[in-house]
Amino acid sequence: MLNIVVGGMMAVAFVGMIVCAKKQNDIPVAKPLAIGLLLVVVICAIVMLTLGGSGGTETIVNSEMRYSASVPYTVGKKLSETMPGTKTLVVMNKPDPQNKFQQAKLEALKKGFGSSITDITYDYPNTAEQTNQTAGSMLEDTMMAKDLNKLLSRHRNCKLIVMLTDLPYDLENMKLLQQYQNNKKNAPKLALMSTNVTQLGAYIQTGYIVAVAVHNPNYTYEDKLAPETLEKAFNERYLLLTPKNVLSMAKKYPKLFPRR
Repeated sequence: MLNIVVGGMMAVAFVGMIVCAKKQNDIPVAKPLAIGLLLVVVICAIVMLTLGGSGGTETIVNSEMRYSASVPYTVGKKLSETMPGTKTLVVMNKPDPQNKFQQAKLEALKKGFGSSITDITYDYPNTAEQTNQTAGSMLEDTMMAKDLNKLLSRHRNCKLIVMLTDLPYDLENMKLLQQYQNNKKNAPKLALMSTNVTQLGAYIQTGYIVAVAVHNPNYTYEDKLAPETLEKAFNERYLLLTPKNVLSMAKKYPKLFPRR
């Protein structure tokens, strides 16, 4: 019975997602709503799998997992080319062996690093509230700058910080950014995943943020499965910004850095 209820919710959310996706160019709120409904679809799919759902449901979950994993893989691969041998800190959410999305992202990042980046430390912030993750980075603990500051103080010898979580909302209180502004030469570099870059253009251009994956603002959500390879999955939904291409990307995709 519960499986039927969850399946019905997933179907309604899926239809709503398609409708919003088709209207995203006409109605500004439609795109974030489509993403929110996609989250509902994924959560329902995972619940159905837990309850003994169908193979079709598993296919959908694996497809979204492939899209999710394509982001750390692509960022990791770029870092292996530009910063090989760098002592690296990976900031993640609290480890959860049951979280397939989290495990897939970690494995994809390691695959991207390859043999070029092997001196890696993994750590997570102790936030005020630890919540359960359901679909990769879609549901994360609320991390404030003070949480990240405390974490980074434990790893002062790391020269590359890879964020598998989003940045804190209160960016102005991040000691890492302050450190960069005061000592650009010796400050550690940052790499980010699927984050809002509206306020980060200058940091990317000057080379402090060496790689950041973002959603392609021109991508239209479709009812289709992810490509089989991580490279193709990434190129379908995301963009990779680096100090070398950020200006050309800003011109090609003006929605990335909207003027106020």
